[in-house]
Amino acid sequence: MKNLWTLLVCALFLPACGSTGTTDLGPEDWTDFAAEMVTSMTETGVLERYRESGQPVVIAIGDFRNDSTNPKASREKDFMYNEIREAIVNSGRAQVNMDIAGTGGHVDRLLQEIHHLVDDPRYDPNSREFGGAPIPRLVLHGQFISSERKSGRSTQVLYAASARLIEVQNATTVWEEQVILPTTFTRGILGG
Repeated sequence: MKNLWTLLVCALFLPACGSTGTTDLGPEDWTDFAAEMVTSMTETGVLERYRESGQPVVIAIGDFRNDSTNPKASREKDFMYNEIREAIVNSGRAQVNMDIAGTGGHVDRLLQEIHHLVDDPRYDPNSREFGGAPIPRLVLHGQFISSERKSGRSTQVLYAASARLIEVQNATTVWEEQVILPTTFTRGILGG
């Protein structure tokens, strides 16, 4: 009988003692960010505007700076990088230059490196033949930020991923998007 009471008390009260939710982002959140970014690029037609003679536009991927409160975002953003790169390359609308940055470089330094390619014999903006690789016309880069709000036992963190495509020739932004993802964590009554 004592075991039955213990089991009944545990069944009734333990759910209120435990914690629920998380303020961390998981792989599915990063792929959701990526999907929304790619959808926006497609719907606005930004990649189509930079294609010449039906050829894919060449893009360099810069850094996505982590200004959030989540230090893991600096490592886990590769889920998003991979999804974005895969979607735009497989669409045939763009190619990613992996010689410059490719896995994330500071945008100012990246733009300078691209401008130096004009003097590099391996690159020719008018050629697609071997030894004449095209210079990137666009740079994709962005930022992650977060805002935390606590209320009682609940903590809500709003994550925002913003991305920009910058035209290399004149260093102007030609596309922007921001995706917001709220997460909530609720502590149990007895802590946790």
